[in-house]
Amino acid sequence: MNIPELISQVQNGDTDPLAVALALKDLEDQLKAAKNILKPIIVDHLAKYPKSQALFSGFNFRVQNKSVYDYSTCGDVVWDDCNEKLESIKLLMEDREAFLKSLKEPFLLVSTEGEEFGKIMPPKVKPSENYYVITKNGKN
Repeated sequence: MNIPELISQVQNGDTDPLAVALALKDLEDQLKAAKNILKPIIVDHLAKYPKSQALFSGFNFRVQNKSVYDYSTCGDVVWDDCNEKLESIKLLMEDREAFLKSLKEPFLLVSTEGEEFGKIMPPKVKPSENYYVITKNGKN
C-alpha cells in the first residue's frame, strides 16, 4: 500500500487512525535501528571513494565529521567558574519561570517603603500544536 492511499483511507474513516499511528511508530523505530546499524558500514563503504564522497542515483553521499569538545576536562578555572555560574543561572531561571507561570493576574512590585516600582504580568501562552505520544501499556 502506498502512503497517499493509506492517508486517504484514514481520512475517509476506512482505517483506524490509532492502528496506523502504531504501525508508523513501529516503522520509525525499525528504520532508526537499521540506520544506526548500517551507518558504520556506509561510512566504511564511502571511504573507498575519492574524498569519501559518491554520487548514487542522483544523490550526493559524503562522510562528515562533527567534533564535540568537553571543556570540563581542560582544568581551566575561568571556564569552570563560568560554567558553574551558568548552571546556577539556569536553575534560577527555572525557579523564576515557575513563579511567573503561577501568576493568574498582574503582580505589583512594592518597595519596603510602600512605593510601587513595577508590575509583573503573567506570561503570554504561545499557541502550540497538539501532538500524541505512544507508550507501551504499563510504561510511561
